[in-house]
Amino acid sequence: MKNQKKKLSLAGLFFATVMAMMIASVFGTAIVAAPGIADVLTPQLQSLITPAVFAGVMTLMIIPHTSLPYFLSAVQVEVWQNTVEENLFKDNEFLLRSRNDNQYILGAKVVHIPQAASPSAVVKNRSVLPATVTKRSDTDVTYVMDEYTTDPRLIPSADTFELSYDKRKSVVSDDTQALSEVMADDTLIKWAPDHTVDASNFISATGTAKTAWITGMTGTRHTMTLADLRSAKKRLDVSLAPKAGRCILLDPDMEQDLLKDLDANQTAAYQAAYDIRTGVSGRLLGFDIYVRSTVLVYSSANVVNAYGQAVAASDVPAGLFWCDSRIALARIGVQMFQDMNNPLYYGDIYSFLVRAGGRIIRADGNGVGVITFGS
Repeated sequence: MKNQKKKLSLAGLFFATVMAMMIASVFGTAIVAAPGIADVLTPQLQSLITPAVFAGVMTLMIIPHTSLPYFLSAVQVEVWQNTVEENLFKDNEFLLRSRNDNQYILGAKVVHIPQAASPSAVVKNRSVLPATVTKRSDTDVTYVMDEYTTDPRLIPSADTFELSYDKRKSVVSDDTQALSEVMADDTLIKWAPDHTVDASNFISATGTAKTAWITGMTGTRHTMTLADLRSAKKRLDVSLAPKAGRCILLDPDMEQDLLKDLDANQTAAYQAAYDIRTGVSGRLLGFDIYVRSTVLVYSSANVVNAYGQAVAASDVPAGLFWCDSRIALARIGVQMFQDMNNPLYYGDIYSFLVRAGGRIIRADGNGVGVITFGS
């Protein structure tokens, strides 16, 4: 019944618009030329009363009352969806430093990435002819899209009148931040290197020991040093990863320990690269450095903790480094759901949904690594 009313309202809006345009085409200019009207209106005002303007006024007069709330509601949904979309990566800008795989999404659930096989062999001063012909056998890498949804949120009718602030705007802002954090946490785990695939992508921190800084861990952990960042650079160099687009994500403790290991000139260079618009905290050795509250946690056996897994006493913090052409992120835009003037809850109910997925592009893990902070 609700959907039927909505269709009738939209039909009424269309009918009112057509009727208003027809009336305006007949009477719009005639009103201006009517006896007495032309004497009262100035030439400037007469020029404003065109058939198009008259049609707009007539539309608002003819439009059925049931159409306007639904029309405004549709506009409101689009505005809020755009607001969430624009702020989805706020404080998690590092997610954008990846390859956009949206073009490979199939059925909003699976991403298929064509992956090229090894290039042809190159021979210097070839002496054997004819040369051996080989065929490149490309493979297809896939990963799934996960769905992230917020709990429905009620805005009581009384709150829209009694509060001194816009509660709807506050709710949308809070839920957007929560949606962003969960999506970022899960994406990081999908980007985490697998020790069984290539152990050389794991670099152990070498700094002095300090008390473990992540809740749930006990004992001491090594600190971050400039030498560790050099080791990460060397690993990417050896992997033939591109020089451009190198990034590293640290937590606040890791960044603080790294800064303590820099001299005055290095600190100045680091701070000069700070950019609040892109989320870059600093730049060293060709890395754009990002900082967020948490990054990754591995077990003492170098297995990444799953999303939502409790931190164990022996677990190890880890910072992620990568080349932005070696990791992928696919995402389907934010969808907003709303139930206005719900008779059971005496208010408006909102919720949001976004689909996203990601992975290391190459099956061999090339171009992605971690710095682990063991005991």
